[in-house]
Amino acid sequence: MDNAGRVPGVLLAAAHVGSSLLTTGESFLEQIATAFQREVERRTTAEQRSALAALSLMTHVGISGNAESEASVLSRCFGVGLNAVLTSVQPLAAAGFLRVDGSYAEVVPPPLANRLSRQP
Repeated sequence: MDNAGRVPGVLLAAAHVGSSLLTTGESFLEQIATAFQREVERRTTAEQRSALAALSLMTHVGISGNAESEASVLSRCFGVGLNAVLTSVQPLAAAGFLRVDGSYAEVVPPPLANRLSRQP
């Protein structure tokens, strides 16, 4: 619990990748991020990875209705087409890398979002 920052979702993510976690090397959260990033690379297209990276820059990004302007700004700033972002939402959510709540999307688990948001 302490290594997970007392966030239950991080513990669930750790359980998902548990067999690949080591007791040495990267920090607990970095190991989770690394394991999920490998899964993202294995299970998604390049376009979906670009969309996921853009969506990782905010904790919740508006993707529909009046809130869609947030996705529009992120896609424009990061050279990803808005249509690519919006069409990637459903497959990324189905794969478990994105949580959709109403008009907003959130990259999950948080260690993956943090990793993706730091990459150039």
